[in-house]
Amino acid sequence: MGHLSNQSDYIQAVNNYNSKLYWFVTPLYKKSWKFYRTFIEISLYLKH
Repeated sequence: MGHLSNQSDYIQAVNNYNSKLYWFVTPLYKKSWKFYRTFIEISLYLKH
């Protein structure tokens, strides 16, 4: 029984960590994605 409660505590900790990571990473990812897309558009434009 103790093992189960430990497991749920662990899962909760992992979920908490993931949500913090998500809120931290998502804005960075969106910024870098915009930059990446712009870079691709510029390189395609230069090729033509």
